[in-house]
Amino acid sequence: MQSFLRELREQSRRPVSEKIFMVWDNHRAHDNPATRAACEELGIEPLFMPAYSPELNSIETLWAVVKRRLKSQLAQNVQRRRFKILAPQFLEFVKEALKVEPQTVKAIINANRQTLSDVLSSALNHRRN
Repeated sequence: MQSFLRELREQSRRPVSEKIFMVWDNHRAHDNPATRAACEELGIEPLFMPAYSPELNSIETLWAVVKRRLKSQLAQNVQRRRFKILAPQFLEFVKEALKVEPQTVKAIINANRQTLSDVLSSALNHRRN
């Protein structure tokens, strides 16, 4: 995690005095002493999402799309009585289900943008007070 944070700071090309705000879920890797120390050293401000808030996490919505596609394709195979899926065929089956159009990804991100913006504003105001 610390190497990721250092790379992020480097890629941003912003001075350490200019804070970078990171929105994280409450995973252990995000909230531990070493990560907090690296954030402080690098001028990165972690903003933690409320617990149990998958609606704020775009990746959760994207995984829901992928799971729906997998279930749909699996159901089609069962209806066609293709009960035996060999390993190479299964890999192709999964690859096809994982193809998500850029428009879908943009729509997911845009749908979460306002809610996430409200949460971030609230978190920043809370930290300032």
